[in-house]
This record gives sequence, structure tokens and C-alpha cells, in this order.
Amino acid sequence: MARPALPNSQRRVINFTIRLTMEELETLNSWAELCGKTASELVSEKIFTGHFPRPKTARIEVQTFLELKKIGVNINQQTRLLNSGRLP
Repeated sequence: MARPALPNSQRRVINFTIRLTMEELETLNSWAELCGKTASELVSEKIFTGHFPRPKTARIEVQTFLELKKIGVNINQQTRLLNSGRLP
């Protein structure tokens, strides 16, 4: 099943060229990779919305965050028990 055709008003047919140093290109590509977009999509979004898209959070980072949250909850529970005098 093919994608539906875009109307002519929404097709991107104009090319716009900019010059970058190698360091700038590497930075742009790394930002685009973090956001899960191509460099051209990243630049277009920045120009027309005024902000960069939010970086996608890697799945491993989410799992690490959840594990740290569980550890923090356990420490809170133990501290509460200790401060109330229920633990020796």
C-alpha cells in the first residue's frame, strides 16, 4: 500500500544549500541523530518553529531512570522508618 500523494502546496521541491565546516556538520548530524530526524528535518523544524525538537530518550536510559526511582523509593522508606524509631 503506497503513501497518499501530497498536494502540490505541501511538496518540498526547492533545494537550499548552506556551507558548514566539518565540525559544524558533525554537530548537526549528532543533534539530528539524538532527535531521530535527518539533518534537513532538524534545520527545517528549527527555522519554522523556532525551537529544536525534543531528543528521543533511549530505552536504556528509561530503564535506568526507573531503576533509580525504585532505589530512591526504598531509601525513602528506610529513612522514614529510621527517623520514626521503628528501626534500631
